[in-house]
Amino acid sequence: MTRKWACLAMSFTLMALFACAPKPASVPTTPTPQPPAPSPASPVTSNISTPMSQDAAWSRVVEAAKKEGSVTVYAVTIIGDTGQAVADAFYKRYGIRVDIIAGPGSVLSEKIRTEQRMNQVIADVAAELSAAFAVVLLQEGHLTPLVKELPVLREDAWLVPPAMDDGGNIIRGFPSFHSPWINTDLVKPEEMPKSWPDLLDPRWKGKLLIMDPRTVAAPDRAIYTLTKYKIVEPNFFPRLVVQNLSIPAGVGMGPPFTALAKGEGAVLIFGVDSQGGPVLKAGGHIRPTVLAGSVVGTSGAIQLIKNAPHPNAGKLFINFLLSQQGYELVTTIAQLGSLRKDVADRSVLASLKPFNVIANTIEEEIQISKNNREGVAAKVLGVQ
Repeated sequence: MTRKWACLAMSFTLMALFACAPKPASVPTTPTPQPPAPSPASPVTSNISTPMSQDAAWSRVVEAAKKEGSVTVYAVTIIGDTGQAVADAFYKRYGIRVDIIAGPGSVLSEKIRTEQRMNQVIADVAAELSAAFAVVLLQEGHLTPLVKELPVLREDAWLVPPAMDDGGNIIRGFPSFHSPWINTDLVKPEEMPKSWPDLLDPRWKGKLLIMDPRTVAAPDRAIYTLTKYKIVEPNFFPRLVVQNLSIPAGVGMGPPFTALAKGEGAVLIFGVDSQGGPVLKAGGHIRPTVLAGSVVGTSGAIQLIKNAPHPNAGKLFINFLLSQQGYELVTTIAQLGSLRKDVADRSVLASLKPFNVIANTIEEEIQISKNNREGVAAKVLGVQ
């Protein structure tokens, strides 16, 4: 079953950003020095009438956050890549330091579990975790519901109400799409693949790149979704293996795009626009394509971690990230689509619309997570 983007925004629950690796790349982000912070601007408020009790409660959150003085964020891809700009903007507005620890989604998920088990919680916010990881953390009780507390979610600026599960958890941040990407120097216009079976043509043998299914969740998501919704035949992926798929060196979803831009392959399968956009913006001769009129839609979870050491600063950071200012900043840098009416769609796939967006239910996300842990994509793609 395929759905238009509007349906995607309404239907899926946790997506995203996800990647996994044997060892996380923990990179604290230190904001650039700022002059003494002025009094913070008024917190984002809704255009919808809000009870005074809610305003008062949020004012207390803001004051408590300023006293806490810092917030630590476990971030994957989008927030990891835009971290410095986000940290600086948040510091300038509130005078609160942001430390961003970037790493693959599966590894950060395990860090969250370990810290909860040992009662030694380090981070306050989990930003842009893939649904394949975040939905399980939600079920396990490691993340905190926030929907009723954040003023930004009461704004009328959303194209549709922000997605959430029955527990009142925020489960969607910045939308992005999975689709193949090509090197425009190596693929002539007349050779552009138009369907998935086109990639089985002998001309592509030895020229196809894939993300490492042992360290990235994208292959499991694509294989599960494209097969279940009958976008490809059941024997497609086994036949694809015969094309001598190549896995670029490096951890996460970024290195395959760098390899594609360098001409190490002609086509990158399972590419994610949140990763390809920055490479394209930097001058890489790459571009996305849509096969069979469909893409797989993704979106990362942005959640407060249970027992966060700076819970108020964590709430304020999430509210800022989803506000017009924070949202505009992230979507501009990462070239993403938008779920806000007051923020433009900057997705690098926007020019290829219309296309169908295939979303996944929570139950499907749980299965994708299970497949990733069991190495299903690695087995299907013949990766040892």
